[in-house]
This record gives sequence, C-alpha cells and structure tokens, in this order.
Amino acid sequence: MSKFLLLIDDVKLANRVSNILIQNSFEVIGEPNLDIGFHRIQETNPDFVIMNITDDQSKNWKLHYQIRTSDNIEKLPILVINDKNFKSDKIPGLISTRLDDYVTDPLDLDDFLLRIRYLLDRATSLKQT
Repeated sequence: MSKFLLLIDDVKLANRVSNILIQNSFEVIGEPNLDIGFHRIQETNPDFVIMNITDDQSKNWKLHYQIRTSDNIEKLPILVINDKNFKSDKIPGLISTRLDDYVTDPLDLDDFLLRIRYLLDRATSLKQT
C-alpha cells in the first residue's frame, strides 16, 4: 500500500483528495501546514506527495527545491493541485522545480487517479535503477 502525504491547507480539498485516495486503497497522512512540510516528509517517509498551491507560492517552490536537492528523497513523486486553470501558472513551476505533474481543481477523478498511478509506477522504476 502506497503512503501519501497531503500538504493541503484547504480543508475541503484535503478531505476530497483524502477520500479519493482511501477509496483506492492508499494510506493517507495529512498536514495542512506547508511550513513544516519538509520535516513531515522526512518524518513520515511517504511514497508520494500531493500539495495545493498556497497564496504564498514561494513556499511551494521552496519545498519542491528542498525535495529535489535532498539525496534520499529527490525522486519522490510530487503532484500539485491548483484551483486556477492558467497555463502561465503551470509551465514555470514545472520547469523550475522539476515538478512531476500538475492538476487543476475541480478534479477529474479518472485523470487524477491515472496520473497518480503513472507517477507511482515511474517512481518504482526509478528506484530499481
């Protein structure tokens, strides 16, 4: 069973995502405070991180950078959820932080689960190399 860390400060979104993951047999750990996100990653050793874009996006990009430059978790899959559907928001974040994927809210359930499964499979393959 894969373990997900949800770094989502929006309670309604966190509950929706958590319910989707639990219904699909994933373990879920929630943490609404992005400021301690890196600590929670180290503490819980998740297989996957899902976070939402906060009002202060610099916190998101800082956390992505911390993950990508840490030897033991640099390949940890990261999926970001944003309630904005602006392509201009998507591209710089994906490029500058080596973000794995990005979805917009409201979530398309099938697409969301497909992206998660793809990223989990890719992470498993990367661990084996």
